[in-house]
Amino acid sequence: MRKFAFVILNDEDKIIDRYNLDYVDGLAGLGFSLQLSKIETDIEDYITKIVQQKQSLSLTVHHLKGYKAGDYLKLWLAKHINDCLCIEYDNTQRVSYIEGVVINCGETELNEYNILEQKITFQPTTPFFQKIDNNIRIQIASGGKSYPYQYPYFYGKNVILNNEIENNYIKDIPLIVTINGAISNPIVSLLDENNELYNQVRFVDLDLQDGQKIIINSAQKKVLFDDGTGVLVDYYYKIDGAYDSYLRAKPLSVSKININLQSSDTGYLIGSRRQYRL
Repeated sequence: MRKFAFVILNDEDKIIDRYNLDYVDGLAGLGFSLQLSKIETDIEDYITKIVQQKQSLSLTVHHLKGYKAGDYLKLWLAKHINDCLCIEYDNTQRVSYIEGVVINCGETELNEYNILEQKITFQPTTPFFQKIDNNIRIQIASGGKSYPYQYPYFYGKNVILNNEIENNYIKDIPLIVTINGAISNPIVSLLDENNELYNQVRFVDLDLQDGQKIIINSAQKKVLFDDGTGVLVDYYYKIDGAYDSYLRAKPLSVSKININLQSSDTGYLIGSRRQYRL
């Protein structure tokens, strides 16, 4: 049976709150629609650009606890009005997410079974995506220690890398990277299949100490710093403006991510991504 929920993602794209929906039907907008730019000729047309349209989703929620549940959902949505809201969709084969905003929430009278129906319209701001959390880790190893990674990795005598990013979507995808100290002047780079650099984020005059961390959330367009107290502050101004601001992996290819760890550094990088799909 398919399941739906509203979920809230934090600054590291982790789920921190959810509202499970009792029963959902009346679904519309779960597929995809592409917008084409083209040059037309007498015989053939030539496609110049393909963009996935963000079509609104419609669903009817049946609340088994009637008005009480309906009111609680509206209060829950209001509480998170400025947060990163997603619909979580489990079709029994795969769990997918889509970020956006609830733009309409109507409701009917209770039916003969005391069930309340709420008709919801959700306007997406992203395509559907799968959350691939913490599958990248880069750090200086001790004594040839290795890690049981899910994806291919290679390791040498001192350095462990699990750094491949396979993007099978038609456009680039955002990475969510956490750099944990200690590391001096961190530089995070993306390389293509020919090991050529195409995306790089640098920081100006920054010595990240043990216990401190930087979050580069390319999906939510945030760069944040934690000085070890757990309080996150905006750190976008620390990015070197001569380079990129965020990390996005190329479409339909395999990229590699790297960070400039030195043998004396005790820090490490954890990487996640949103794998968009049609």
